[in-house]
Amino acid sequence: MMAGRKRRLTIAVAAAALVAFVVSGGLATAARMITGRQLAPGTITSRELGRGSVTAGKLARGLTRSLRGPRGVAGPRGAAGPAGPAGAAGAAGAAGARGPAGAFDVVDSAGRTIGQHVGLFSNLQMVYVDGAVFYYDPSPTPNYPTPIAGSVVFYTGTACSGTAYAPYVATGGPVNSAVIPDSPPAPGSPTWVMVPGTLQNITYESYRAGGSCTNNRNTITNALQVRPSTAVPVVTKPFALVPAS
Repeated sequence: MMAGRKRRLTIAVAAAALVAFVVSGGLATAARMITGRQLAPGTITSRELGRGSVTAGKLARGLTRSLRGPRGVAGPRGAAGPAGPAGAAGAAGAAGARGPAGAFDVVDSAGRTIGQHVGLFSNLQMVYVDGAVFYYDPSPTPNYPTPIAGSVVFYTGTACSGTAYAPYVATGGPVNSAVIPDSPPAPGSPTWVMVPGTLQNITYESYRAGGSCTNNRNTITNALQVRPSTAVPVVTKPFALVPAS
């Protein structure tokens, strides 16, 4: 009986010594000695792995890509946000050039375009021809213009030489109305037009009127310088107004 107890005690002491060996250094030695090559395939299963012990960084790159699902369809577009405040109005641009007014040409009964219609002066039709304005009576005759701007040209020199002038008449129409010294004016008669400037009092030495030149010294007031212009045009009345070409 005593022998049996002694045997059981010897076994217990031996077991305790074995546990002390394993705890103190046996496991560490075993860890250094066991490698992945010594583990049989399938030995480590999910039961042996602790929860959360395998992170994404430990997975193979190809396995990580294979875990991604397909891209979902695009969601509906969100509602538009409230409109922002309107910007300030920009500065007004420069005004464009004024376009030409509707114009009419004066055409005689022979189909000749005499010039541009520029209005009426009393009952006379004003026709602009190459810088000069001519005035025509609406009746079929005569065919020459009425010299309402004057029919005399005055010169500062004798024999109708030097600077030419004509008295400015307020009722004589625009400054560029034709001054026609021939009486009566005929187609081809020379004409003059006034040059805009300051009205002057001048002393003249000769003058042209009735188609001839006369030497005479005298003074005129409120005169403007004149320059030669176009000749009296050939016309056949009546006139017609047509849109300018």
